Amino acid sequence: MKTNEIGIVIPSKIIEKAKSKGSMKSPKYVYRDGDYGGKPPVASISGRTTSRFGSIENAEEYKVDLGEGWVAFRSPSAGQFDISEGKGRCEPCLVCGEDRFTEGAHFPKPQRKGGTETIPLCPTHHRLLDTGRISLSELDMIRKKRFDRFESLKEFMEWANDLGYDYSIKDIKEKKVNQEVGEEKIEYQIKNI
Repeated sequence: MKTNEIGIVIPSKIIEKAKSKGSMKSPKYVYRDGDYGGKPPVASISGRTTSRFGSIENAEEYKVDLGEGWVAFRSPSAGQFDISEGKGRCEPCLVCGEDRFTEGAHFPKPQRKGGTETIPLCPTHHRLLDTGRISLSELDMIRKKRFDRFESLKEFMEWANDLGYDYSIKDIKEKKVNQEVGEEKIEYQIKNI
């Protein structure tokens, strides 16, 4: 049973609806309409991060109905970023929100190593993930939107590495890229010119 930040059990279909709307850390910031635990709710949809409103009154205009009396909140900064409006044909990229064309990126275990689980990413973020060039903040967005059971990026990356993801936090910080060529493994470092 999954609960929100004030301990109320959230039905699975409501959690899925919140995730489909792009809610980060779902179900933590999904609420029964009007029951926010005596404090303002947290905006978890369409922002770069989650953030608590200053007052319940300020939050009302950003309410997103999830059905059956459940709500989540859109970030007031939604739309201030260059995120495609798309055509709603695909599940949105977990990083940029592109929804015109996304791919099922094998993560944490690459397809070549038998990975079967996929996450929706646009072609650009899929390639960046596969080649270790994705940023730590982008990986943290993936964690928050799809793997919110992990409390920190460090915990998330340790799990991913244990299951076969090729890049560690250190590799990404150092911009160390591994590229397999047949049996041979070539390692090189990207330098700022």
